[in-house]
Amino acid sequence: MPYTGQHPESNSFNYITQIVFALHSLSQLHRAMDTVTQRLPLEVYQLVDKTIVEVEARHTLEIRELNSKSRRDRILETSGKSESSSRILADLLWTLYSKLGAVLSGHRVVHDCVLAIVKESNQTENLRDMPEFNYIEVWKPIQSEVLVSNFLY
Repeated sequence: MPYTGQHPESNSFNYITQIVFALHSLSQLHRAMDTVTQRLPLEVYQLVDKTIVEVEARHTLEIRELNSKSRRDRILETSGKSESSSRILADLLWTLYSKLGAVLSGHRVVHDCVLAIVKESNQTENLRDMPEFNYIEVWKPIQSEVLVSNFLY
């Protein structure tokens, strides 16, 4: 894949594509895919944790107000029915799922690049060094973290 002259941050999907093809050219793609697969659960956990902290920082005053209510007031309010808690929850879910969607999109680009390399290699090279990149393996840690987060928060 030729260099396009674009700044990498201007088109992240093009940048990911260039990195995958460069790793293939250097015969390091298999090792890189193994590293990505191993680190993914920790990275997803950290993403969720940082997102929670980010949303808490945006809603500090509202959270303090909710926490300062007396036990009686909290019991009288049905869980999740107050406007403040609904706003906080909506912000958390919107932010979290937007970030997780971006992660899945990035991995989809990697998946498509690996498939293109495999198809190209079918005609010209030996396939023994070709990595397997299973997109479902990207979804599993995300699904697991979302399910755990739903029970904890």
